[in-house]
Amino acid sequence: MDGSKISGAKIFSLDQSALWVEVLVPGFDGVSASDTLSFQPSSVDFIRSAGPHASLIRLNSGLEAAVRLPLPELLERLRAPEGPVLDLKPLSYLETGTALVRRLQEDFKEAAEAEKYAALENLTFHVWMRPPHKAEFREFTFAGADVLMRKTSEGDSIMGGKNIRMTVKDPSKLPFEGGEFIIEGAFSELRRLCAEAYGRGDTDIDLRDWSLQKGTTPPEPPRPRQGVHP
Repeated sequence: MDGSKISGAKIFSLDQSALWVEVLVPGFDGVSASDTLSFQPSSVDFIRSAGPHASLIRLNSGLEAAVRLPLPELLERLRAPEGPVLDLKPLSYLETGTALVRRLQEDFKEAAEAEKYAALENLTFHVWMRPPHKAEFREFTFAGADVLMRKTSEGDSIMGGKNIRMTVKDPSKLPFEGGEFIIEGAFSELRRLCAEAYGRGDTDIDLRDWSLQKGTTPPEPPRPRQGVHP
């Protein structure tokens, strides 16, 4: 059966006769650092993915250009452009050959690192925490975005077991000086709990019970002095 005759059927094609695509390519030595390459989709030989976050375009002329777009998104932009010019210059790589491979590897590692910390950086935390080297626990709420999550480290706790050391971007947001605070527990367990909450679509995570482990207790309220009524 000739599928093209079926009512409503669409055949995917990159042949957009009125569309021009613009990318950046390395410039000529001694002339420019980069140049704009304009081409029409009909001149594309093939497009292949270059990892999960980039694509490589090869033209019939043999010229190649790499862009920071996943293959499905690039194909969609070519199929349904918003105007006569599809500007991919801000998304273009200027590296070629082995230099491009190294750059793609770096970008992949950076994207994986960002995904690794996404749950931590997009949640609001409710915990019991303490200053470093002191067992003075305080109830504390903070946004993951306000903490340098990639500097978070795990160490041995004065309470026994492991603890998590975090650094805030703005030290004035802590109720004590120093810019760092301690949460009791293992970092791997914290990340597991955060990943589960983030996966459920939660925006807050209550870790007050979890962070009061290993026999730690909340600070007692100050007792009224003898003869003085609250």
